[in-house]
Amino acid sequence: MDRGPLGDDIDRFIDSVCDDLAELSRQTADSHRADAIIEAAALVAAAFDADGRLSDDESWAYVSGIGVISDPALIGTPAELRSSGVLAGTADWVEAPSVLFDLLVRADARDSTSRSHRYHDLALRLSRACASVDLVATPAELDHIESFRHTMLQAMDAAGVPRPGRGRTPPLSADRPGSNAADRPGLTVAPTADKQPAQDSRAARDAPARATEIAVAPTASEPELPPAR
Repeated sequence: MDRGPLGDDIDRFIDSVCDDLAELSRQTADSHRADAIIEAAALVAAAFDADGRLSDDESWAYVSGIGVISDPALIGTPAELRSSGVLAGTADWVEAPSVLFDLLVRADARDSTSRSHRYHDLALRLSRACASVDLVATPAELDHIESFRHTMLQAMDAAGVPRPGRGRTPPLSADRPGSNAADRPGLTVAPTADKQPAQDSRAARDAPARATEIAVAPTASEPELPPAR
């Protein structure tokens, strides 16, 4: 079956989501396939609705890529798809994290894993593939992709999950802000004696005296006077 220009990216996204959900639920990947298809369908619909118009090529790409694997199947001509309004008003789906993506992010925060990174990468890849179905991507479609990316990254930041391509926050060190235990809430620091930095004896000897320093020559102690008679 010809799945059109989006078939491979859709299947890749669905398979990855199914595998991650299966790992979390300890159930089979196939048991999550319906949810993954719904997620992919929402993603593609939002991408095609980004500029408020649905071209013939986009219609065929949706039907062949998503419609044929949906339950129930969505089959129709571009004119029928446009008149049905199935995709109308779906562009704002990217303005907030989906329930599924939020689940992956929270699982990553708990388990120190990167499932949300795979979703992020494959979802953006699919969104870009949607924008490339027509000969030229519109500014609204490009803005839509950036908005989607921003939404996912903000969700990761809020949960304390590192962004894709970045490691987890390294341990605090002396040259990083907040590394001083006294600056960190909840920590009590015992006072310590002031420490004088070690100086090189030669450098200290050769250094010129500061203007604020007054040199006082040592004087001999005064002799004691004889007792009065």
